[in-house]
Amino acid sequence: MGVLHLLGLLIEPLPTSSTEDFSSKLGAIGEAVETLSRCKIEVFRDLMFQVIRNWCAASIVDCEQILERRGRTPTYAVTVVQMRIARLELASSEPRYALPVEFTNSENPWREIAELFSMYGQLLQAWPTLVRVMRSNRRAS
Repeated sequence: MGVLHLLGLLIEPLPTSSTEDFSSKLGAIGEAVETLSRCKIEVFRDLMFQVIRNWCAASIVDCEQILERRGRTPTYAVTVVQMRIARLELASSEPRYALPVEFTNSENPWREIAELFSMYGQLLQAWPTLVRVMRSNRRAS
C-alpha cells in the first residue's frame, strides 16, 4: 500500500454534507486530516493501523471470493492470490508491517506520515483561496 492509498482510505469515509459547496468540503476534509495528524504519534499510528487492518480484511474477503468463483484454478493464479492474502495478513498483524511502501526505510515513519498528512490537510484548506486568487489575477491581467 502506498501513502496516497492510505490517505484515500482515510478521507473516503469522512462525512460531508451534500449541500456543502466544493470549497467547504475541501476545507472540512483538510481540517479533519490536519487535526488527525496532530494527534500523539501513538494515537495517529493506531488509527492508521486500524484503517489499514480494515482495508486488509476487506481485501482478503475479495481475494477469497475470487478463488471461490474461479474454482481455485488455474494453479498459478491461486498461488498468486494466496501470496497476496499472506501479505495482507502480515500487514494487518502489526503496524511495522503495515507501513506504506514509501516509508519502509524511514527512521520514524509514522511521524513522517503524520507530517505529510498535516501538509496535505493545510493544502486542502488553502486550495479554494489559491484558486480564487489565481482566477482573479488571470482576469485582472
